[in-house]
Amino acid sequence: ALRHTPRGTRVVITAERVAGGRARLSVTDDGPGIPPELHGMLFVPFGAPALREAGRRVDSGLGLAFVKAAADAIGAKVTVESDGRRGTAFSVTI
Repeated sequence: ALRHTPRGTRVVITAERVAGGRARLSVTDDGPGIPPELHGMLFVPFGAPALREAGRRVDSGLGLAFVKAAADAIGAKVTVESDGRRGTAFSVTI
């Protein structure tokens, strides 16, 4: 989040208990947001080219793919919330 959020904006990390004795870890930023039509590409290995074509700054496209693979391996759920205008929240519920 820090690499993809402009200087002067916030990145907030939270942890909370949710229903069923589970925990949700979230990273939320105040950056430019990610359009909903691109959310699916965020978790695809090497999905970066499609995101770059859409004008998004990305790295190799492996970081979030690894997060999703690790979450899937332990039965956790990864989500992204952003309307594409401002701010993005990534959460892992375990």
